[in-house]
Order: sequence, then structure tokens, then C-alpha cells
Amino acid sequence: MVALNSDVEGDFTELYPNSRIILENYTGYSWAFPKTSQRANVGIGWTVSDRPNDYMKALREACERNGWPVPSQERTNVAIIPEGPSLDPDRTHLPEHSVVRVGDAAGIANRLTGKGISQAVESGFLAAELANRSQLRNYPDRLYQRMKTEYIFATVVRYFLETRNPKVLGAAIRAAAGIDIEDVDRSPSAVLLRLLRHPVLFARIFSRRRVLNRVYGGMTNQWELID
Repeated sequence: MVALNSDVEGDFTELYPNSRIILENYTGYSWAFPKTSQRANVGIGWTVSDRPNDYMKALREACERNGWPVPSQERTNVAIIPEGPSLDPDRTHLPEHSVVRVGDAAGIANRLTGKGISQAVESGFLAAELANRSQLRNYPDRLYQRMKTEYIFATVVRYFLETRNPKVLGAAIRAAAGIDIEDVDRSPSAVLLRLLRHPVLFARIFSRRRVLNRVYGGMTNQWELID
């Protein structure tokens, strides 16, 4: 994903200490992450297929739409965020050098939100734990098992972004309202349990062939999506 972000000063009293992520009908989103009531990180990101011709114009327009301070170009960072988690064993483990990759280096980021901090921490702790036991060879499998439910859930929800189905996506977001954003990454089962309270919506999500293909690909330990 291509992403722009900047720290800005303004009145974030109504939002702080919460964060806001806004899906704007493309594969990506804009956000405001307040650090205090008077300062926040604001940004916007897209997958390659949806990115605009003028990144700064899109960021300015998103800030104006959402009532956030508009950052200057000089104070704006541009970055590429891994779309992961691909969790390819050839990428995560280099046995000839006794090296494993963690976090962004391994392409481990949430395929739905683009977040990667908690994934980097978790994969880093796992690498240290296995290195201490002289078991680095087990890292790819252990990593995949830890990330498996997150991987499947994110790829399923992302399908509805990619196919421009805002009604199903909006209904799913309303059903999951109030769940902490970290739970979407670390405890997707909490989100699935919430969706099960809405059986018609659950059926609309998981009755589609391409969605079932994605679930099957994850459950059978295939490293990338099947379409």
C-alpha cells in the first residue's frame, strides 16, 4: 500500500484518546490517530490498483472532508506498507544463515488495515523465543499458526473492499462496532463471534465462492490467496 502521513496540530478534543479510520470506497482508508487532544497523526493510503495520480491532493481533500488540519507537503511522509501477511517460508527463514525476518521485513502486516506494529512485536518475540531454544527452523510454521486466524479474517473482509461491496462491508462494521482495533488483528475470533449474532449477515459473507476459496487457502496452509 502507498501511504502518506503527517503529525499536525489542532483541536482533537472530541476524538482523543480514540482513533478514527475512515473507509472511503477504495481499497485503503484515511485516518487520524490523536497523540494528545491538540496533536494527531493524519494520513491516507491505497493499494497500488487504487492510488491516485496526485497523492498530496488526495491527502488534502481527505483532511478537508474530515475536518482535520491539512499538513504541508514538507511535513508529509510517503511510504510503502507491505500488504502481507504473505508468510512465505522462503521469505521468513534463511536457514543457510540462521536468520529469520520479522515485522515489515517479512511482509507481516494486516492485509485489511495495513497495521504492522503488533505483528512486528509478536513475530520478534517468537523469533527470540525460538532462537533461545535453538529452534529457528520452526519459525515459519509457528509464525503462520499464530497469524492464521488474522490472515484469514483480513483476506475475507478485504474481498468486499476489492469488489466494491459497501453494503456488506458497512453491515459488518456496524455488527463489530465497539471492538478494539487491536482485536481485529490479534483476536479476530472476537469479531467472528460478533458476526455470528447476525446469522443473515454471516451467511451473506461466507456463502460466496471466492470468500470460501480464501478461507480454504488459509485453512490448508497455502501461503497466498487462491482466487
